Parts: sequence; C-alpha cells; structure tokens
Amino acid sequence: MTAGLGHDGRAQGLYGRIVDCNRFDMGQFRPLVAFDAQGMALRVGAVHRAVAPRLESFRELFAADGDVLRLGRPGMPSAAVTAALDAAMRALYDRDRRGFGRWTGEPAPVLADWDGPVLFDVERAAHGLLGVKVRGVHVNGFTRGPDGAIRLWLARRSRDLAHHPGLLDQIAAGFLASGTAPRRAAEEEAAEEAGIDGALAGRLRQVSSISYCLQFDWNLVPGAVFIFDLELPPGFRPENRDGEVEGFELLTLPEVMERLQAPRIFKFDCALVALDFLARHGALEGHPDYLRIIQGLHVRGPWDGPLQGGQS
Repeated sequence: MTAGLGHDGRAQGLYGRIVDCNRFDMGQFRPLVAFDAQGMALRVGAVHRAVAPRLESFRELFAADGDVLRLGRPGMPSAAVTAALDAAMRALYDRDRRGFGRWTGEPAPVLADWDGPVLFDVERAAHGLLGVKVRGVHVNGFTRGPDGAIRLWLARRSRDLAHHPGLLDQIAAGFLASGTAPRRAAEEEAAEEAGIDGALAGRLRQVSSISYCLQFDWNLVPGAVFIFDLELPPGFRPENRDGEVEGFELLTLPEVMERLQAPRIFKFDCALVALDFLARHGALEGHPDYLRIIQGLHVRGPWDGPLQGGQS
C-alpha cells in the first residue's frame, strides 16, 4: 500500500516515481522508541512484527510496552546504548541475516528528528531492520552546451553491486555516516565515484533535499537526501575510482525526463533527486502533476505526530 500520497497505484509517469518511493504498510510494524539525555521517550523507528520477538530476546536492551518496543533505558548513556546495540545486532546477524543489509562497520546515526541530535549509533546494515531514519548525499553534476542548455551527467551502477545493479544514479551519491558532515561526504563520494576533487569539488553547492519512506519486506527505510549541485566544465569527463559505476551518460533534460517516465530505470531515491533537479531548472513547468510531484518530494515520516498515531 502507498501511504500518504493517494492510492491510485500508478507506476507510470513522473508521479509514479514518487509512488515507487513511498510504499509501506505501517500496520505491519510496531513503534520503536528510545530515550534522549533527559530520559524522554522518543519515537525513533519501526520494527516489523515478525522481527520484534527476535529483538525482545535481548532483554537487557529491548522491552515491550503494549505494542511499543522500547530500546534502552532512561539514563542509559549514549555510548552504552551504541555498544549494546552493536553486540545485539551482530549476534542476530550471525544467527539469521534476513532483514539485514551487508555488514559494513559504518555507524548510522539514530535520530528522532531529521535535524535533531544523534541519540546513539547503529550498524548501517541494521538501519532498515529497526526502521530508523537514514540520510544520504547526492551530487548532480551538470554542464552547459554552446546553446546554454543544461545537460546532466548520470551514472549507471555496476551490475556487480548487491543492491540496485545496472540502474541510473547521480554522478555521485552515498550514505551519510554518523559524525560526517554532508559536504565532506559529498566531496568524498564525488572523488571516489566520478574523479571530482580539488578545486572542482570546492564548487559543490548544497541546494535542496528530498525525503521518502519505503518498505522492503521486513525493512522500513525512511530516508532523506542532502542534494548538491556542481556545474562542471564542458570538457570534463567523469572517471569512476571505486568500481561501483560501469559508465556515465550526459543527457539533456528532456532525455532525463523521458527515462523517468518508466519504473526501474533509476535507483528509487535517485529518481526523486533527478525530479528535484528538473523542477529547480524549469523543466517541469506546465506539467499536470507539478504540485503533486513537488509535494511528494518531501514526505512526512510515517510516525510524525502522536505515538498512538500512524498511517497504513
């Protein structure tokens, strides 16, 4: 079911990319709450009902309170929660990897609010299992032709990648680990994925954001992306350095729009970043779904509001 965006189920057309990124059924999940430094309980995630009993087996860390699953205890130091959660997730991962991503050792921040303080960290592989907020950075690399028209560089993800192989992506993009500033992450990804560094990377401009919420089986992924634009010299050619990209395409905005019309051409969140780019550069002027698209690029989290609320 698609929550919060209407229920017409359309997968075709530009608005279909919004629908693709916001499919979830909150009835399948239990609220996950944790405690801030003052001991206040805050909703930080959502756990699938099939997963909750596995977490409750770690009684020193998880406890049920009606339908709510509580993580940690009031007054428990952030570092202690991080350490206990890391041990629990590792034990669970070694026992049964369903619902986990690939273990990376990268810490993902656990937040109650997108711009709020980090309560503690969790292994990146477990963020979807706990349904915690995930943030990333994407870079739009573009150039201008002799006629002044914008052309956008897109990367095609390697077919060897475990997730979303062969789909279109921005020229550079990546996960925002705990303790890393968005600009620093954008510069690192631009260097690794497209060979953009030095003075050229210094021209990155943070310009926008998108948000979404998507369910994958037992996982819930409420995501947000910091978007950077980078105007590149006409003669620039991106060069991948980390093996995650098999090639690049330089497309006009009408060509980008054409590819966005159908599902499974872009990686899901990359489609939203591309839509945002088109909107900011006037390419969606007059589109019949313009307002729905713009509103759909910034989706409220499924657990915003009262604890007893929720969408389905």
